[in-house]
Amino acid sequence: MKNLRLTVSLVSALLVVSLSLAAQAPATENQTAIPGFYNTTVGIQLGTYRSPDSRFQEVYGNKTSLQPGLNLTRTLLYLQGFQVDLSLEARAFSRTGAATLGGEQTKISVIPLSVAGRLLYQTDYVIPFIGAGGDWYHYNEESTIANTSGWARGYHFQGGVYIVIPGAESLRVKIYYKYTKVTATANEISVKLGGPEYGIGLSFGFNFGDGGVLVIQ
Repeated sequence: MKNLRLTVSLVSALLVVSLSLAAQAPATENQTAIPGFYNTTVGIQLGTYRSPDSRFQEVYGNKTSLQPGLNLTRTLLYLQGFQVDLSLEARAFSRTGAATLGGEQTKISVIPLSVAGRLLYQTDYVIPFIGAGGDWYHYNEESTIANTSGWARGYHFQGGVYIVIPGAESLRVKIYYKYTKVTATANEISVKLGGPEYGIGLSFGFNFGDGGVLVIQ
């Protein structure tokens, strides 16, 4: 619950900063005149998590976990159906395991944050996308022996599709794949926290303000 509250707080802060910056930019044309186009989306998502690191699997097992998350996107450029946007995401997951030496119970909590640039192509009901960006993972490991926390950074690639819900065009289902490379180092021990992620989400689109998007039809 603590991780979820922190996740919501971080995404809310990112939302305020992003929309404030976007509102300061001039627009060349009224983007709301484009049918089905929304310059901003907010959404929830549920993705899988499984670390590829053998050291991680020895302590926490190799089962796949689920990680809930929140996301925000803001379109920066619209060009005849193609869109370039800024995507912000925050997710959270935790695992409980046993230390490899003494078998003491240990727990790790991780909050991954992602910033990405994405390219999308809009059709009536299907919007495919690809993108890449940077990642920052905050991790906290607790055990009876010692507690360890810190930040690790890396990068990711992503791809997927939005499916627009007929009759409710502001709602779209998101299906995605993401691969992240992030390695945390503590006490001279390195652990890969990234890995493959599959997920599904639901996003709500709306137009925020009259500026912030360059539209070329």
